[in-house]
Amino acid sequence: MEKSVSVVRYLQVLAANLRSYPKIKFRLRIFMNKTCFVISPIGDKGTEIRTQADALYDLIIEPALEKYDFHVTRADKSASVSSITSEIVQLVQDSGLCIIDITGHNPNVMYECGRRHETAKPYIMVAAEGETLPFDINTIRTIFYNLEDPREIRNTVKIIQSVIDKMLESGLEPERSGESLVSLSDTLTRIERKIDRISTVSNGVNSIAGTGTGAGTIAYQEVVESLGLGDAFNYALSQRDIGLAEYLLPNLEKSMPHEKFVDYVLTQAAAMGSIVAHQRLEACFPALESYNKDLQKDYIGSLVAGYNMQDRENDGLEILGGFFDKVISTETPSVLLSNKDKAFYLNQYSRLLHGCGEYEKGLEIAREIIQLSPEEPSYIYNFIILCERSGLLDEALTAAKKLYALIIDTNKEPDDDHLEKVVRIFAENNSPEIKEVFSKLEDVNNLKATMLLRNSTVKAALNG
Repeated sequence: MEKSVSVVRYLQVLAANLRSYPKIKFRLRIFMNKTCFVISPIGDKGTEIRTQADALYDLIIEPALEKYDFHVTRADKSASVSSITSEIVQLVQDSGLCIIDITGHNPNVMYECGRRHETAKPYIMVAAEGETLPFDINTIRTIFYNLEDPREIRNTVKIIQSVIDKMLESGLEPERSGESLVSLSDTLTRIERKIDRISTVSNGVNSIAGTGTGAGTIAYQEVVESLGLGDAFNYALSQRDIGLAEYLLPNLEKSMPHEKFVDYVLTQAAAMGSIVAHQRLEACFPALESYNKDLQKDYIGSLVAGYNMQDRENDGLEILGGFFDKVISTETPSVLLSNKDKAFYLNQYSRLLHGCGEYEKGLEIAREIIQLSPEEPSYIYNFIILCERSGLLDEALTAAKKLYALIIDTNKEPDDDHLEKVVRIFAENNSPEIKEVFSKLEDVNNLKATMLLRNSTVKAALNG
């Protein structure tokens, strides 16, 4: 424990030294950023929008954050509200916590919400009671508030505090996969073993600034020397450091066979959001048929995820259209393609169609997916979303009932997003099973169930 603390303290001192050189862009992990940036509609002074924004800020957000050592701020308190400035974008991306009010679906708020979501850093989404959530984010946990009822205000403050308490237990860390992570103790040992190398960056920072060599590159070299090439890449994945991952790509490619490089490096870096890795994946497409079946699936999944993240679904359809046509025309099950694998590929196709707004075609594909793999809850969940998007509410209700039947029959713990979707649809249709589903959601994720009670439609259906 003392060794871990000593490393953290050393890096904090090093970070403080480097901050005195503003021209140096040195990537260091911030262990405890105590800024809470409030993303909300603001409007001009005297308008109804500004009045509500100020009431939310003064009556709920500041009281909720008062017991924590956070510096709370909002765009109009930091920069001009007339446009999304670089200062605001930096606050969106770097703050330890963001509270996002999506009431009214303000374009700037939705943009900043997307930017925050990309960072995988903690945020809390709130909305006025009765607000309809946009399709793309209606599965994200949202706390609904009522500024007219003092008791509801106090209750909302407590809910926000309970969420923050859980976040603080994990150090306000971004969510990350447990796969491919280096053991923390091993990493700290390796870092401490060569920590003196990192100190040379601080000691020689003036000479670095004058050489024209990027300090980020120098820092990446130190990470590689400290951890080794493979562990440095694992570290980049664990920290979601796209710059470090991209810096490592050329040497990683030289150090391993092509298929291993595609599978172990490119697919993971692209899934993390690296545009460079995604471009490299695109360049590998002609070799797809030479890959083994598992790698083909990983490759297509990562490629489609990249198109979704970059809003390039049309490009994805153009590049992968022939591949998906071949999948559709292949009879299954066969030695070439199982029903399960065909369903997987068609689901990727459906994701691209959805992103392009081709909901009718997406629904057609989604129906075939369910025929191929009728017991997979995630496919039914995706089908429900497409039905809602297309206004097919009766079909969405039928699918929600099927999804819940699968949830009951399985021995696995149900997905809380699936349960939440069923609760919302049952509430909209006053289905008598809603209380049973909601009770199961309480067992799986009590916090999500509590926040869902802020939805007036759900609350009315449960009380009916």
